[in-house]
Order: sequence, then C-alpha cells, then structure tokens
Amino acid sequence: MYIPVNCNECINIKENGCSLEASCGPGNNFMYHGFRKPLSKIPGVGPDAETVTNKQGGKQSKVLYAFDALDPKAMFAMCKVLHEGRLKYGDDENWRKIPAREHINHAIIHFMAYLAGDRTDEHLSHAMCRAMMATAVDMDVTKDKAHS
Repeated sequence: MYIPVNCNECINIKENGCSLEASCGPGNNFMYHGFRKPLSKIPGVGPDAETVTNKQGGKQSKVLYAFDALDPKAMFAMCKVLHEGRLKYGDDENWRKIPAREHINHAIIHFMAYLAGDRTDEHLSHAMCRAMMATAVDMDVTKDKAHS
C-alpha cells in the first residue's frame, strides 16, 4: 500500500529488516513506504492551517475539502473494484506504473461501454477508479517535474 509511515514504528523494519531503513532515517522520518518518496504537505492541514471561528465561538482549522460530499455507496463501489484489481494484478501499486493517458483511455472505454448499454461490468466504478488513478499519477509526474 502507498501509506506514509514513521520508520521508528514501521512493522516492516521491526519484523522483516526493511531494506529502506537507511532512506527514512533521521531527518526523513516520514516516507511512502517502498517508494522512497517524501510525504508531501497537504494544503490546509496541519499546525499552520488557517483558523476560523463558527457562530458558537468554536475555533478550528478552515475546511478546504468537502469529504462529506463523497457518496459512501459510490466510494464502496470504487474500493470494491480496487480490491478486485489487487487480487487480479497482485500489486497494490501496479496502477502507478501506468501513464495517466492510459488510465484516461480506460476510463473513457468504461464510460462508452456504459453509455452503449453494457451492464455486464461495473463500468462506472471502473471509470471512477481510472479517473482517480490518472489524477494520482499526473500529480506525481507534475510534482516530480517541479522538483527537477
């Protein structure tokens, strides 16, 4: 999985002698385990996030994201497809090895199949997965180009 971990608490290091331990030592405590990518700062999240006060006087960080607008059933449908992909391809990160353009093409194929009336597959859930994958891959490529 593509999960940030603290190397001091990393189960892989403690139990399996992780070969990446040197790359996430002092000064680089967080990493994307297995990919040697530093954890990016998420805008609006953290101690420097802008603070707002509600009508009752309660203070909290300003919200920049609408996670409450996500449809839970659609998220379950997408995650079911992701799980099936994990089982079929045997690698949680396989999709990161595919260019955004190919993910977009596959998403369009699923949209077109759905629009053509094909209900033999979960085409909208597959298209949603491919759109998420294309976005993530593009964000990684864009970030890598910015740091070059």
